[in-house]
Amino acid sequence: MRFSAFELAAAAVALGLAGCATFGGAGGRERWSADATAGWRALVDGRGDQAAVAFGGGAAEPADDPIAAFGRGTLAYDRGDRPRALGEFL
Repeated sequence: MRFSAFELAAAAVALGLAGCATFGGAGGRERWSADATAGWRALVDGRGDQAAVAFGGGAAEPADDPIAAFGRGTLAYDRGDRPRALGEFL
């Protein structure tokens, strides 16, 4: 199985972000949601539509999960929607 440069970069950034986000502990809370984890797995496997659902892309009020927001931004960027991607990243 070969991954595109974009998929490898997205996975590397996600891992780096996860490492930074978990540094210092979360006081017993989940570090990120199970949906965000499922979304990143789907994204890396090339299942963008399933990733969007897991990241809450279709929800009117997505959860305040920075890992899911980064995933939504990555999907938007990959699909050519740069303004939405920028909004999710910021």
